[in-house]
Amino acid sequence: MQDVAVIKSWINTNASPFAWQRILFKLLPEFKKEGFFFHTIQDDSKLPTSLLKKISEALFDTYQIELSTNFFSTNGESNISPNEVSKETLIENDLDDENIIT
Repeated sequence: MQDVAVIKSWINTNASPFAWQRILFKLLPEFKKEGFFFHTIQDDSKLPTSLLKKISEALFDTYQIELSTNFFSTNGESNISPNEVSKETLIENDLDDENIIT
């Protein structure tokens, strides 16, 4: 399980400043299935691994990035701390020279 604050910070840092809100709205039905409702999600709420996987999939669909593997340990529990949230490249896009804007 992982704190919402850590997930939100990581997503906003690595995807875009308002990416958390976009992902949250996209996955609201999934959050509801897990007992989280829009008005009850707090920064100290703990998200289960099942939601982390859904978030990672939604990030890939929307931004072509995934949650860092540091969010998942071998036992399925998240093992990233708030201090480990940093800007990093997760998936390198296969861009040929014609698609790169300089």
